[in-house]
Amino acid sequence: MSVTVRDQIINGVLRLIEEDRSDETHQNRELIAKLIHVMLALGFYNSHFESRFLDETSAYFGDYANQHFETLNVSSYMIYVNNTLSKEAARLTECLDISTKSALIDILEKELIAKFLPKILHLPKELDEAAIIESEHTEANTIDKTEFDSFITEKRVEDL
Repeated sequence: MSVTVRDQIINGVLRLIEEDRSDETHQNRELIAKLIHVMLALGFYNSHFESRFLDETSAYFGDYANQHFETLNVSSYMIYVNNTLSKEAARLTECLDISTKSALIDILEKELIAKFLPKILHLPKELDEAAIIESEHTEANTIDKTEFDSFITEKRVEDL
């Protein structure tokens, strides 16, 4: 197999995955799965496709998460993250090789959660419950209170 044909297959699958991420009907998943099986059978899934897929996934969710984090409150953003993780898990199960799972999870956790953790968890320096509760009653500290603080103090388990 020539390099150009391999690259064309990889580029085509990456384009189909990008379309699948924005298309709620997921009409190309069967085709993606078949092409992934071809790459596995020909031996270039792990050596050529997977790293490009992971790089593009990282860039895609980095940009997409930045955009969503700026426009949503923490609770809505976490719902978005949960939905995104579910969709990516379904795509992994239906289309991709299971060997990609660990690296994909790492990328999703980093791009969707870890990058924003300081902003989500912006807590007072003392992280004990008494300090958080005390900060609720102090007018000066309410400026630093975040939505996540409210989740904890109001015991909003679903939001957490």
